[in-house]
Amino acid sequence: MTYQVAAGFDNGGALADLAPQPASPGGLEYPAVVAAGDATSTFQGFAFMDLVWTSLTRAEYNAIRTAFGLTDVIASAPVTVNIRLPDDTFANKNAQSTQKRSNQRSMGFWSDITITLVHIQDTA
Repeated sequence: MTYQVAAGFDNGGALADLAPQPASPGGLEYPAVVAAGDATSTFQGFAFMDLVWTSLTRAEYNAIRTAFGLTDVIASAPVTVNIRLPDDTFANKNAQSTQKRSNQRSMGFWSDITITLVHIQDTA
């Protein structure tokens, strides 16, 4: 499977592959893990995930941002994504995309691009 994205919530039919594919160094994460007295733990809060590209051309950078509904004036957008879960399977989820950071490395190339998916939830 591959990481995929589509604009809007519950839009699995329009999912398109991300090219190039991102890394997700931390995988699916939660704001807090709370331990209980009986030695069990539970996740607290909405899941989030960083999607990272180490280097992109200007065309790839613009295509990735467009796929996530982000522009120079739109910092966050609702998306449907197909992402890797902790058990190495992929599933469709709704999320809010935000661009965390990017650096223009040289003319026409971008480095250390991170799109963060926040409020990751099951699709309807």
